[in-house]
Formats: sequence, structure tokens, C-alpha cells
Amino acid sequence: MSIVQDKIILSKEAAIKAEPQTSATEWINLISPSMAELSRVFKKYHLPEDTLQRARGHLNQLDDDTILLKIDIPRKNLPRSKVPYQIAHLTLLIKEDTVITIADQDSFLFTYLEHEHLVTWAEKDPTDFVYRILDMTTTMFINLTEALIQEISVLETNLKREFNNKSVYKLIDNNKSLLYFAKALNRNIKLLKCLAQKSLLKADYEQDLALQDLITKTEQAESVATIHQANLRNLMDAYSALIENNLSLSVQYLTILVTVATVPMAIGGIYGMNIPLPWQESPYALTGLAIVAGIIIVGALAFFRSKKMI
Repeated sequence: MSIVQDKIILSKEAAIKAEPQTSATEWINLISPSMAELSRVFKKYHLPEDTLQRARGHLNQLDDDTILLKIDIPRKNLPRSKVPYQIAHLTLLIKEDTVITIADQDSFLFTYLEHEHLVTWAEKDPTDFVYRILDMTTTMFINLTEALIQEISVLETNLKREFNNKSVYKLIDNNKSLLYFAKALNRNIKLLKCLAQKSLLKADYEQDLALQDLITKTEQAESVATIHQANLRNLMDAYSALIENNLSLSVQYLTILVTVATVPMAIGGIYGMNIPLPWQESPYALTGLAIVAGIIIVGALAFFRSKKMI
């Protein structure tokens, strides 16, 4: 790939240098472009300045030969971030034999595409290349969902051995990522179905079948993310109920302990007063009071046992 004009990657020029043949698809990749870069590209390809302001998740035809796609792609957060994955936005502009991708930040999706474009997609039409981008996006969602599921399984195993707040917080953060994935895939499905219905891209029979397979694949990915997000939410509700139950039991046991401990304290307090009391002169007063306190404690414990409180 050759990098010219700041962050604009002109794949067609790189492909021409690599092999003495003309590419069927020109790919321009803009990563965090400045307004000057966007204006230069839009002016070169006669695109409206408000292109990026169009609704996300919708299919738009800017003019007779320009199509705008706005899709969601997964984004790995920095290590210091609590939520492992979030969603980034990718804009695709298809104009004749040119495909322009605009992203807020770099992604390993582009790393794979740079090599594949020179080897394979530069020699094919833009429809194949666009479908490849959409397919790789869905594959990324599937792979990251599987990674989240594996991490959740490890956290569940750790929680079974030892309940700790750190693992619970990680489950909550992973649940957020699954929720982001489910919503993003749902928006991408709507866009893919709209793309299939309107047939704006030039496609043959095999390409139409590939698009239908991609829709099915994306729907399955969305179902997996939704199901595991719901399961994790139910698991978190179960852990929340478990915590509340353990707290209730702790309060219950402390209440019983305080009630039982009050009996000897009350008897000791009464006989500690400086007033005439029965048996206070008896040498067996302490033993007798201890026996009485013991009987009362056993009776209290039997009562709590009958109420299934212990």
C-alpha cells in the first residue's frame, strides 16, 4: 500500500505499481480524516459536502452513480477501559469503480483488507469488494462474541469457587459489549436487507446469493449475541438475588445471636442491681441463674428452629 496525502490510502495506485495492469476497483481509505482531506476527496469525486451527516444504518443514493452505506463495526477499547469492546462507525461510498471508506479510527479490519485488495479484490468489481467488507465486519462480530463468551465462562467458574466483586463487575462490562454487538448487528441487518431489496449495487446472480448468505450469517450472529446477552443478564439477576439472600440470612443470624445473647445479659443486669433479690444470698445463686439462662436460650433456639429460621 502507498500512503499519500496524509492518511489517504490510494490502493489503486499501489496495485498498479505492484503489477502492470489496471485495477477494476480503486479503494480509498480515510482514517480519522481532517475536514481538508474530506473536502479534497469529496471535491475530486463530486460528492456532496453533507455526506457524513446522513443517518447511520441507512442506505442512501446520493445521485445516479453514488451509493452511501453507514455500518457499525466492532472496536476494541484500550486496556484501561472497563468495557472490552464498543462500536465504531464505518462509512462506505461507492461511485462507479471507486470505493471510499471513512472511519473514525484505525481497525484491524483495514489491515486484512489492504493485503486482500492488492491480491484479490483490486482485480474484481466494486460489488465484490463491498460485500467482502460487509462479510469481514460480520465475521469480526462473530469472533469477538465468541471471545466474550469464553471470558464469561471463565468468570462464571471463578465465581463458583469464590464470589468476589471484581468478577461481577467484569460480567457487567462484558454484558455491555454484548448489548452493543446485538444492537449494531441489528442495524447492519436492516441495511443489508435494504441493500438487497433496492438492488442499487450492480450484482449478478452469484453476488445476489452471496448477499443473501451474508444476511443469514449476520442474523445468526445477532441471535447469538442477543441470546448470550439475555443469558448473562439473567445470570446477573441470579447473582443479585443470591447476594440479597445471603445478606438477608446474615441479618437473620445476627438477629438470632443478639436475641440469645440478651438472655444472660438481662439476668446479669438484674442481679447486678443494688436491691434485695431472691436467692442473692445463696451460694448456688450463680449456678442456678446460669441454668435458668441456659433453659431460656435452649427454648429460644427451639422456637427459632420451629420457624425454620435456623
